[in-house]
Amino acid sequence: LTNVEVHLTCRHTMTIEQQSRLTNFRRAFRFFILLPTRTLVVSAAFLFLFVLANFMLAVTFLLHLSDGPDTTLRFRSSDKRAQFTREWVQTRHAMLHNDEYPKWYVALKKRYFWIVKVTNTLVLISLGYYTIKEKGVHMPRADADILISNHRGLIDALVFIRGLDVVPVFVSGPTLLDIPLVSTIALSIDVFIIDPSSKTHVIDRLQH
Repeated sequence: LTNVEVHLTCRHTMTIEQQSRLTNFRRAFRFFILLPTRTLVVSAAFLFLFVLANFMLAVTFLLHLSDGPDTTLRFRSSDKRAQFTREWVQTRHAMLHNDEYPKWYVALKKRYFWIVKVTNTLVLISLGYYTIKEKGVHMPRADADILISNHRGLIDALVFIRGLDVVPVFVSGPTLLDIPLVSTIALSIDVFIIDPSSKTHVIDRLQH
C-alpha cells in the first residue's frame, strides 16, 4: 500500500427522474404517502438486518469460544473498543482466508451476505435510487481491489454493495461504533476499524 497509487476509474452515479413542477396533489402524495412508506421500509430493513446481525455475531462468538481463547471476542490491548473490534475482525478475516471455519459456517455467512445484498437493494429503491449508471473503464480484477469514493456518508456503502454485487471489506473510523444499529450490522459484515490519526499504524494493519 505504501508504494501503490490507486485510482478509481469507474464512477457510480445514481439518478432519479424528478418533475420540474409539482402539483399540490404530488406534494401531498410525497408527504403523506411516499415519505412514510419509504421511512417504514428503510426502518424495517435496518431492524431486520440488526436482528440477523446479532444472530450472526452470536454464532461467530460461540464458534470462536469453542475453538479456544485466542479466537474469542475479548480485550487484548488497552485502547478500548476500536482496538478490541479491529483485532476480532482481523482474526475472523485470517481464519476465513485460511479455511479454518467449518463448512456450515462459511455457507451460513454466504447466505447472510446474500440477504444483506437483497436488503441493500430494497433500501436503495425505497430511497428513490432505482438504477446505478457506471461511467469509465473497469480496472482489471486483482487479488484485492481498493475502491475509494468521495465520501457522502452511509450511502457510499449501499452503492458499493449494489454496484459490485458483493459485500466488500469496508474500512471505517472508530466513530462508526457510536451509531446505533449500523455499528452492529457493520461488525457482522466484518468492517475493518482503523485509527486515522496514525497513517503508519493504518498501513501496517491493512497489510496484515
